[in-house]
Amino acid sequence: MVAVAIQEHSDSELEAQLQRILAAECFQSAPQLSALLSYLVERTLAGQFADLKAAPIAQTVFKRDESFDAQTDTIVRVEAGRLRRRLAEYYREEGEADPVVIDIPKGGYRAVFSQRQTVEPVTGSRELQESAPAQKRTQGRRQYPSAGIVGVIGLLLVATWVLLYTLHAGNDPVAIALEPVVTDSKPYIVVMPIATASMDEQSVRLAAGLVEALITNFSKISGLSVMAHASVLDAQDRQSPYSIQDFRSEFGVTHLLRGTMERQGDDVLLYVQLVDAKNAKVLWAERLSRHLDQVHDLREALATSITTELAVQLQPGEQTRLSQHHSASAEGWLLYRQGLITIMPPRDLARIQAARQLFDRALEVAPDFAGGYTGLSFSHSTRALFMNSDDPAGELAQAVELANRAIAQDPDFGAGHAMLAFAQVLAGDSQAALDSVATALDIQPGDDFARFVLGMSLTLSGQPAAAIPQLEEALRLDPVESRRPYLNVLGITYYTAADYSGALGTLEDSYERGGPQGPHMDVFIAAAMAQLGEEDSARAVIARIHKNYPDFPLRAWLERWVIDPKQLSMTIAKLQSLGLNLE
Repeated sequence: MVAVAIQEHSDSELEAQLQRILAAECFQSAPQLSALLSYLVERTLAGQFADLKAAPIAQTVFKRDESFDAQTDTIVRVEAGRLRRRLAEYYREEGEADPVVIDIPKGGYRAVFSQRQTVEPVTGSRELQESAPAQKRTQGRRQYPSAGIVGVIGLLLVATWVLLYTLHAGNDPVAIALEPVVTDSKPYIVVMPIATASMDEQSVRLAAGLVEALITNFSKISGLSVMAHASVLDAQDRQSPYSIQDFRSEFGVTHLLRGTMERQGDDVLLYVQLVDAKNAKVLWAERLSRHLDQVHDLREALATSITTELAVQLQPGEQTRLSQHHSASAEGWLLYRQGLITIMPPRDLARIQAARQLFDRALEVAPDFAGGYTGLSFSHSTRALFMNSDDPAGELAQAVELANRAIAQDPDFGAGHAMLAFAQVLAGDSQAALDSVATALDIQPGDDFARFVLGMSLTLSGQPAAAIPQLEEALRLDPVESRRPYLNVLGITYYTAADYSGALGTLEDSYERGGPQGPHMDVFIAAAMAQLGEEDSARAVIARIHKNYPDFPLRAWLERWVIDPKQLSMTIAKLQSLGLNLE
């Protein structure tokens, strides 16, 4: 008996669905993914679940020998992730009307077959509105959100384009108006690293700073989505860098901007192309020249040209924001970006200290740039969040002060407002945090970190249903970078929303991708396993916590995130019954 197959379809109908998928264009061009999908579906239908482990998959599909070790060779996990995203692409496009959905949920390699569901629009009561994110989740562990899934969230919320949520921070009710996250109609652009004709240090820094500034500018345009810089760099640093087709199929990218830069004396020449990701055709190309002292004008000119080419309508105030350059120092931008990357994962105090040195240096070389104060604020907030500070209240007070200095220096630098919100919500001032993050998103509606802070603020204020679309949007904009805790916070949010399968799958996915690890995540992994009845697995995780992190304040960490008293009490009781020491 095939327990995971839906009752309404015979094995022959499921085989027919498999053949439809394999015949699709997106699978015809990916023979290795086709072979993997065929293997997983056929073994599932045959009930041969012992073959659905990493070792037999690696040996049969990927021709590894018997020395295969899943800990050192990640091909099965990596290719399974690619397969899940390729399936999501298929069902967004060619398979949109198929009656049967084949999925490979996170946390295993069994195929799951389900009936195509029709999503009803969300109308009426608040209870229906808050349950919408849970209704669209499928059985099995949570899959990393694709652009299409995030788009569904937007469609679910569009019927109630402004929704008031009541938040509970302390005893004070807090209200925020949330607009829907709608992404399907927007162009989604990737700004690729700019190649330099000469490899001298100044040219390399100039090119890197321009890319960072371009991404910041594109994030100010509400009619565009832009992939975060860290994800672009990670995508290119892989042993097999992402192709145009990969960006489109795995992340829903519609366009790529690529270019080369060269210096001629004190002049900078930039050659750029806008490429349609669907067919790899060049839609637009331009040659731009600026004096070295005016190179910051390039990003405004490019943003204007590209919005015109893509017929993106600028909203009031957006054209003015495109002309704001925040800092002419490419080195300042680069140091700011390096600091944000260095600080992850944030439990490591040495990383935080190294990041602070980079932010201090940014202030030295670019005293007009608010990025230095913004980054320093983040360093203090993260230290307080991850409980490796002897004076968390003092850390957060410093974080608020530094973010306010950044804002005073440059009120239109959206990241300053986002960092202020991050510090404020951790300090328990939810209303101020929501006001600050609203300002950040007004300045940069496409900023991934601001979306993350809004989602985390809602989670910490006891509204996980409202937080999930915001966190998924942050992940859509920054899908490759693994060091940020976006997946971890999303996993915790699923847990607080009582989606324990989604929580476990998301947190395990973060581990597989190399995300931040430690007792913070282990305790929620154990809790989710316990809720799902996987008690032996939960005990193994608890043993790992006791061995590696005997002094971590687990109870305080749970109390920070699990706001509902009944859920908190139940969580603590289950974990203690399995042997977790919470004293």
